[in-house]
Amino acid sequence: AAAKILADALEWRGRNQDILSGSRMPQWQSDLRVLTCAESGQPILYICFRHVVAGNIAETLAHTALALEAGVLSLRGGAQEFDIIVDCHGFGPQHLDPRPLLPFMAMIKQPYRDRMRSAILVGAPMAFNFLYKVASRFANEKTRRKAKFMSVEEAVTHFRCIAGRDAARVVEGIMASNRQGMDCQPGEVKGRHLPSEL
Repeated sequence: AAAKILADALEWRGRNQDILSGSRMPQWQSDLRVLTCAESGQPILYICFRHVVAGNIAETLAHTALALEAGVLSLRGGAQEFDIIVDCHGFGPQHLDPRPLLPFMAMIKQPYRDRMRSAILVGAPMAFNFLYKVASRFANEKTRRKAKFMSVEEAVTHFRCIAGRDAARVVEGIMASNRQGMDCQPGEVKGRHLPSEL
């Protein structure tokens, strides 16, 4: 089993070498990026549905792969895992397409196996449960336990506890900023750098 996991991971990296090496940049499909880093060295990745463009699955997966790779490259001080915040502000019917979920879960299971410490799902509406249930079918129990539903306030408190005050302040600031409108602005805009703010 271990040999197959390694072989699958190497095969995936070979297929995506142009993205992972930076020789090709994806067409940004959201604001997914490394946002900040915990005091203990774990990067915190962030995505807000307000800025998610639906439809281009290949570029969505390329963007995701580059962000996850940036997360691994941003590990500090012996840390081996990263956290992901999925901010559901702006989630709508256009985001209900489950097709990107299987390849995304495959990334978490193979090339980025054991890299995700937690997935914090912020402000998820009832409709989001559909995607969560689909994704759960492709995750083992260990991975499913890493997902936690929280309010904005609970998420800020959570990261203050596990990541420190500075990281929590960054998380709080970006979530507040994203709630000041509903216009979709994927990719690099003023004040935002992808795939990493570090």
